[in-house]
Amino acid sequence: MLETEALLLTKNLEKKLKKDEFNAKFRFREARREGLVTCASCVHMRGGIKKDEVAICQTPGRLKGVKIAEYSPPYWGIGGESRNIAPLMVCDAYKNSPLPDNVSLPILPEKHAMLLGTQWRDPYHLDAKCPYVVEEARIIASKEEIRGKPGEFTFVDISEWVPGERVRDMCDMPCCERKLEVQVVNPNGYRSHVGIHPNADDPRRWVRNSIIKHGNNSNMTIEEAEAFFDLTKVSSGRRSIDDQIAAVSEYMHKNCNWLGSRPLAEAANPVSFSNRHYFWNELPSKQHPEQFWAYDDKLFDADKGLSIPLMGLERIPEGFILCLDTKGVLRHGMYKSGEESPSLFRARGILKPMQDQGFLSKGVSHFMDIREVGYHDHNYMWGEFGIGFNGLANFDEE
Repeated sequence: MLETEALLLTKNLEKKLKKDEFNAKFRFREARREGLVTCASCVHMRGGIKKDEVAICQTPGRLKGVKIAEYSPPYWGIGGESRNIAPLMVCDAYKNSPLPDNVSLPILPEKHAMLLGTQWRDPYHLDAKCPYVVEEARIIASKEEIRGKPGEFTFVDISEWVPGERVRDMCDMPCCERKLEVQVVNPNGYRSHVGIHPNADDPRRWVRNSIIKHGNNSNMTIEEAEAFFDLTKVSSGRRSIDDQIAAVSEYMHKNCNWLGSRPLAEAANPVSFSNRHYFWNELPSKQHPEQFWAYDDKLFDADKGLSIPLMGLERIPEGFILCLDTKGVLRHGMYKSGEESPSLFRARGILKPMQDQGFLSKGVSHFMDIREVGYHDHNYMWGEFGIGFNGLANFDEE
C-alpha cells in the first residue's frame, strides 16, 4: 500500500464514529408519535421492522452497523432479550427514500414557515427538504392518512418574527432548527421527553415586538359572528368524537382571525388567541365569575409579573385583553377537562367595543366575548368546547 493511500485510509477511519459518539452527535431518540419519520423508513436501515426481526443501522459515519433494538436485562441468570424498535426511533442523520418521479416538493415562499397536516399543524418547518416535508409530499401524493389526518402544507408568514420569538413547537431536525431562532414556550411533551433543547423547560427570554398584524381570514359583523359560533352543523354527520373535534378545530382555524399585537380596534371578527396569547393566572372573582384576563406575551413580560392584582392598577398594562365568558364556555371546558386553571386553553370569540366607563378609564377599549375554547394538555388530551358542541378525547396513538 502506498503511503498516500495509507494516509487517506486513516483519514477516512477517523471520520467514523463509535455507537455512543454517533448517537450523541446525531441525537438518536424516540420519533414523534405520528411515525412519519423513523428508522424504519430511513434508506440506511437494513432488515425487518417487526418486533422479532433484526434491524441494522448502516448510516455512513458509523464505525460499524448497529442493531436498532431495546434490550431487556437478564432475569434469574437467563440472558436478556432484544426487541426491534426501528419503527419507534430516529436520528438526525435520517435520509428519505427517493420520491416518485411525479411527486415534487413544495416551494417555500421567502419569510414563511410550513405546518404539516399529519402533524396537526403544530411544529414549524423552515426547510423544503426537511425529512418531514418530504414524507408529507409522499403522503399527499398517495392520498393516505396518518392517524386519521391527510397530508397538507400550510404556509405561515413569519416576516415579523424576531430572534427569540416564542412558538408552541419547532421541527427537531437540524435543517429546520438552525434556521428557526425561536423559543418553545408551551409545555412540549416531545422535546422535553427526548431531551431536545430548546423546549418549554429552558429559561425564557422576553422578546418585545409590538407590530404584529392581526389575521385577516374573515370580516364579519357581530351578528354574523354570533351565527358563525353555532357549531351544531360543524360536528354533525361525523361518527367519532375524534373526527368531530378535528372538524371543529379546522373550522375555527380557517375562519377565525388570529389576534396580533396591533391595537384591538384594527382587528376583525371573529377573533382567536394566537400562540402569543395566554390566560392570566389570576382566578376570576366571586363577584364576576365570567371575567377572565388574557395577555399578549409580545407586549407584557409575564415572568416579571405585577406588583398588585390587575384590577387594583389605575391603568391596565399594554397587552392585556378582558375576556368575558358570558356563555360559560370556558368554565364548562375547565370543569369537563378537570383543569382548575385556564392556562391550557386557547379562546375564540367576538371582539366588542367597551361601554363600561370603569374599564374605559383604565384604558380597556375592547373585550373578547368568548364563544369557543380549545384545550390541549400534556398527555394528548384534546378538547373543543363551544355552543352546540363539546368534545374531549385522548389522541394518543395507543
